[in-house]
Amino acid sequence: PGIDVMSVRLWLDGTVATRSPSNVLAGFGGLRGAGGTYFLLDQLQDDAAALWGGEAPRGSVVAADLYGAGALLSLSDEEIVRLLAEELLPR
Repeated sequence: PGIDVMSVRLWLDGTVATRSPSNVLAGFGGLRGAGGTYFLLDQLQDDAAALWGGEAPRGSVVAADLYGAGALLSLSDEEIVRLLAEELLPR
């Protein structure tokens, strides 16, 4: 048996202001039993322009890895983006 994993990267139009540019995702109903981690790559890497393909950065770049994600695999891309952007990321 294996573990279902979902890896997501989002390029946002705005910056996510937080004291913790990386953290654990757990205990959120929208995760449907999954857990994971997120990383605000623009705040952890020195070369933010590289995250945007050499262009000027326009906002935060989020990497999220969700484990035990079997119940999330049926979600559409739009539903996954909404879940991460509206329910899970710090505001």
